[in-house]
Amino acid sequence: MAADEWDAGAERLDAPSPARRRLVVIGGGLVGAATAEAAARLSGGRARVDLYEAAAIGHAAGASIDVNRVLRHAHGDEAHYTRWSVEAVRRWRDLERRGEQALFQQSGMLWMVHAADQPFVHTGLERPLFGAGLAFVEASARTLRALGVSCELLDGAEVRRRYPLFVDPSLGTTLLDTEAGILRARDAVVTLAALARRQGVTVHEGARVVRVHPSAGACAVELADGSSVEADVVVLAVNGWTEELLPDINARIAPAGVDLAAEPTRGLHLSEQPVYHVVPRAEVFDQFLPERLPIVSFLNTRASIFPTTLGTLKLACDDGYRVIRSPQDRQVASPGYREELFAYLERQVPALRGAALVQERVCFYDRSPDDDFILDQWDPEARLLVACGFSGHGFKFGPLLGDRLARYALAGRRPDDLAPFSLARFAAPAAAH
Repeated sequence: MAADEWDAGAERLDAPSPARRRLVVIGGGLVGAATAEAAARLSGGRARVDLYEAAAIGHAAGASIDVNRVLRHAHGDEAHYTRWSVEAVRRWRDLERRGEQALFQQSGMLWMVHAADQPFVHTGLERPLFGAGLAFVEASARTLRALGVSCELLDGAEVRRRYPLFVDPSLGTTLLDTEAGILRARDAVVTLAALARRQGVTVHEGARVVRVHPSAGACAVELADGSSVEADVVVLAVNGWTEELLPDINARIAPAGVDLAAEPTRGLHLSEQPVYHVVPRAEVFDQFLPERLPIVSFLNTRASIFPTTLGTLKLACDDGYRVIRSPQDRQVASPGYREELFAYLERQVPALRGAALVQERVCFYDRSPDDDFILDQWDPEARLLVACGFSGHGFKFGPLLGDRLARYALAGRRPDDLAPFSLARFAAPAAAH
């Protein structure tokens, strides 16, 4: 089913297969909660759905948890992601309605490229990505226009005229993704879990799964307390903890002969993502409100600015700080990294000077080698489905992914638009070795 054919008012599946009436979802983050909620709703109560979360729903260490995340439409020439983002907006609005909770605020997003012939003062953060950045902006504009998504291409002078916060004379072509905006991350997870309970999902918090084992006709789940359950189908959506439950997943992903200890990015891996929440000075605070400042990404550094949400402004860099083996390995970034990021952003936006740092935290991305998602069955009968490798751009699709994974689980058949995200795509490089 093409994403743009979906109708929010016509959701319920035909009766699920008699062999798929017991569904277990492992992982109570955004994708897991969305999958459990969608499965209960789509089955019309005919399927029993259990959601297992190792900690508590919305716990601070989860990959889904932060004050805010981005919903963007610009994905270069990857039109399938742009189509999904259009559908995702409808699903977020529907989720807001059903959960009676504001979750998405349209602010727009600026994708900024610095002119190659007018380089700004270079720091260690900056890399010569001018050509790549411009290609991304131009490809995104073509894709957005072809799909009827509002956008504008602005030159540096027009950016500075509309948004006087920016002063760098080397700013060049900038894409304004008009319909992008801010998602309230933790609120979204909590809202989905509440709706799941309302749909009849049994939510088990503090229930850590230690083993999954698909077999003919079922999938067994073992928990840390020694108990076990058996389901007709299991959806594994534990993000950075995937390898703990599927220790041989990289055998299906990494090319044969690659030493992942030396080249971890050739397999499923994690990256630390430091983020900083600051409060701008009182006299400039209003200039950073979402009504006046879009989300900003500087493509030559991948540094970003989020307009104020719940009173704070978020500063970050989308490149990973370190590759780590487990979410528990996260460490606060060095003071030098923070100083370098802040110095760069203050040169771009002098009004940031004097902002008070109120929170420093380290998120993480679970990354696939090609930065595309992994949404596939682990076994021939699709008794275990795996959702991981979201690579820092999966959050905005949460309710959509929940729908697709729920349909996959209940019917035992992969939705057509999940085909690009199969494990099979990694087989070609493996065979070459």
